[in-house]
Amino acid sequence: MGTTLTIVLPVFGLVATGWLVGRTRLLTPEGVRGINNFVLYVAISALLFRTAGSGRVVEAFEPGLDSPSSSRVGVCSVSPGSPGATFSVSPATRP
Repeated sequence: MGTTLTIVLPVFGLVATGWLVGRTRLLTPEGVRGINNFVLYVAISALLFRTAGSGRVVEAFEPGLDSPSSSRVGVCSVSPGSPGATFSVSPATRP
């Protein structure tokens, strides 16, 4: 439980901080544009280089994750059905 909280709380904290700043209008539109440019061009690039340099990228591609028998692969089955029969109105119930 403690490990989960140490991962989740900072994410929700950042979301709450962003919501408060946007709600109270502490930043001008130019300030928001500057922060967006910083995140897009500097912060994400630094995060990608740091992650690639740490070696954790290789761990993400463990053998077996892409096999169909893996428990992490979800299967969704959708039957088309008959939309006309589902949403039809009989002549007797029409106004």
